[in-house]
Amino acid sequence: MKKLCIVPFTKNEYPLIPLLQKKYIIHSLVTPMGIGIEGNDISIMHMDNLTGHTFSNSIVKGISQADLVLITNIPNDNPGLYAFALRALEIAISYGKEIRCYLEIPMEKLNLYKEECSTNHVCCEFKVPHEMQLFPFKPICDSITPPVIYLCETVPDCGGYGLFLNLIQKFQQDKKVVLAVSEDCYNDIIGQVTYPFWAQNLKPSDLVYRINNFISRMSEEKHPDVVLIRLPLPMIKYDDNNPFDFGITSFIVSQAVHGDGCICCAPSQTPAIGFWDNLSDNYLSKFGYPILGVCLDNLRVDRTDIEGVSTYRVGWNEISDELQILNQNNQLSFFHLQDTDLFEQFYQSLKKELFEFDFGVI
Repeated sequence: MKKLCIVPFTKNEYPLIPLLQKKYIIHSLVTPMGIGIEGNDISIMHMDNLTGHTFSNSIVKGISQADLVLITNIPNDNPGLYAFALRALEIAISYGKEIRCYLEIPMEKLNLYKEECSTNHVCCEFKVPHEMQLFPFKPICDSITPPVIYLCETVPDCGGYGLFLNLIQKFQQDKKVVLAVSEDCYNDIIGQVTYPFWAQNLKPSDLVYRINNFISRMSEEKHPDVVLIRLPLPMIKYDDNNPFDFGITSFIVSQAVHGDGCICCAPSQTPAIGFWDNLSDNYLSKFGYPILGVCLDNLRVDRTDIEGVSTYRVGWNEISDELQILNQNNQLSFFHLQDTDLFEQFYQSLKKELFEFDFGVI
């Protein structure tokens, strides 16, 4: 297997590690110097169990000893980290490494990098930002044949992509063909689809057609047993400064493709009684599908912050009692990805609901 270097390594790449280590030797996960985490296990990002993978601060050492260098998707509105990523790209080119680059680079500079790679016979795959495929309009497809499961988050970064990747892996282990669609740029690494649901130059009605056409065409090509769609924006408004778009994008996507249910990712310390039944009823009336289960993250909302929604993490073992209380007081299933028993119970019940019936199995 190839030795892989990921630089800069951020929380956005953290959920990919379990899948990448099946294809590569994770050689180095490089972060900028001076942030005090060199040599620490990357699990401190999410307060999870130890992973066996640690942070490194040395770009040169990490890249020089790797076979493949993954330059991550750093936005240019983070100038310090963006410059760090560009420097890593230039070092990787100078060492003649195989490169997969997700940086958004201005076209003039991108052409210079491509020319340098060509001159030095460097295999570098530049992943330009995914553009919406504008298929010609056609009558909207009323339903997608396989089950369609949505995944959403109630607040930002509460485990949605990790759950998305875990479910893909579980279904594939059960020999199911999966079509998984989200706005996450790294989906191509796992053979899935990145698609920008929202486009400001299109009317909402046009978006419904475009999304429906895209998902139906992908289903025709791939013939999936199950479709997973990760909704792009959080769902719950906490205050006027953090509306998270009020679920407008999620409503448009849900109008485009009928869903059979939604799995919700939520922070810890949500109300134990009443809240989730009401929320599931709201999902059913607004989006046309119920909540099937809740992945509780070890993320908590800082209720002392009066200026907006800020969050902090606790050890995942600190939410075990909360999971027990939630499961005792609700019809929905609550689980955490680190609690393998609860996750497996939920997955088996989900699989049974999707594929098995009293009169037979699809």
